[in-house]
Amino acid sequence: MAAPSLNHATGGEDGVRILEASEAEPAIWRDRLSELLSVSGVDQDEEILAGAHSLLHDLGANVVDAREAKGIQVGNHNTQTNTFN
Repeated sequence: MAAPSLNHATGGEDGVRILEASEAEPAIWRDRLSELLSVSGVDQDEEILAGAHSLLHDLGANVVDAREAKGIQVGNHNTQTNTFN
């Protein structure tokens, strides 16, 4: 099976043009780009996700899966006090 693509999700719309527009106007394009990526299936493609995590790691970014987390902080030199009832 071929990897999903942004061009496929947009019905052939130019993926590069969409990414460039999202950089110029991130507030406007954030939701649209998120929807397009989800529709394309890339958010479920293990190979693409592994590549993205590897790239973020190489760039020194913190990659955290916090979907089930409570009271989490990401970053360096944080202080936090939690009370869970």
